[in-house]
Order: sequence, then C-alpha cells, then structure tokens
Amino acid sequence: MAKSQGLSGAAQAMEAELGRFEELTEALQRERLSSEKALKRAAQRLEQIAECDQRMAERLQQLVGVITEVRQRQEAGAATVQRCALAIQQRAAELSQLHSQGEALRQEAALVGQRAQQLLASDNGSDENGGIRRAFEAIQQSVRDLAASAQAFAEAALAKDFPDLARDGESLRMQLLATSNKLDLLSRRMG
Repeated sequence: MAKSQGLSGAAQAMEAELGRFEELTEALQRERLSSEKALKRAAQRLEQIAECDQRMAERLQQLVGVITEVRQRQEAGAATVQRCALAIQQRAAELSQLHSQGEALRQEAALVGQRAQQLLASDNGSDENGGIRRAFEAIQQSVRDLAASAQAFAEAALAKDFPDLARDGESLRMQLLATSNKLDLLSRRMG
C-alpha cells in the first residue's frame, strides 16, 4: 500500500490484514491434528500465518509512516495558525492605535469647533485690545494644524493598509479645510 492512500486507506489495509490473520489463527486452532493430511494443512496454515504476519508488519510500518505524515501536516498547520494569530494580533494593535489617534483628532476638532462657536457667540462687535482677533487667529491656526494632522493620519492609515481609516482621516481633513475656509471668510469680514 502506498502512503498516498492516506490515513484511512492505511488503517483499512491494516484492518483487513489483521482480519485475515485472525481467520487463519482461528482455523489453525480448530484444526484436528489427527491425520497426516490435517498436519499438512496445519503446516500450510502456519506458513500462511507467517506470510500474513509479515504483511501485517509492512502494513503497520506503512500506517506509522502515514501517521507521521499526518502529524507533520498537523504541526505545519499549527505553525501556520500561530503565524496568522501573531499577524492578526499585530494588525489589531495597529488598528487600535490608529483608532485612538483618529478619535483623538475628532475630539480635538470638536473642541476647536466649540471654541469657535463660543467666540462667535461672545462677539458683541467690539474687540478691545484685539483679544477676539487673536483668539480667532488661534482657532484658525488650530484648524489648519488639525487638517495637517488629519492628512498625516490618513497617510499613516493608508501606509498600514487600512483604507477605511484613511478615508475617515481624509474626510475629517476635508471638513477641517472647509471650516478653515469659512473661518478665513469670517476673518476678512471682521476686518
């Protein structure tokens, strides 16, 4: 039997040979050794049993070889699973880090937006000592800085092969650029 028949084929061949061995052994036990003819049959059975025993040893060796192959395949599969698990763990850590960075950018953008809203709500038309103007310029700079950070975030996400996060970063950057343009228009109106 060739190893290519696999584990079940090797086991079936071994089982069949064992069944033949048991049949010959039982027949030998039943043999009445009371005549020359019976003794010749018993001697032939002993030869058949010896041949069968030899085939069983070969089948057993083949079965052990197939089991060794199966064990090696299983070990190779386990090594592949371990490499994949490590890669998944590393990618999950990268994703978590990017999610944290993206969330921090969104929170910072929300805070800058709140500061801008508060500043606009507190504008009563007078700007003593240019305080409102300076605060407004600081907000404009924060928005530009955040837009640059969002672009860097999108590029990092894309470089790490997370295109969905890269799109999120680019979307945030576009929103921030639109906000920056609006702030520029307001700044010109403020004079």
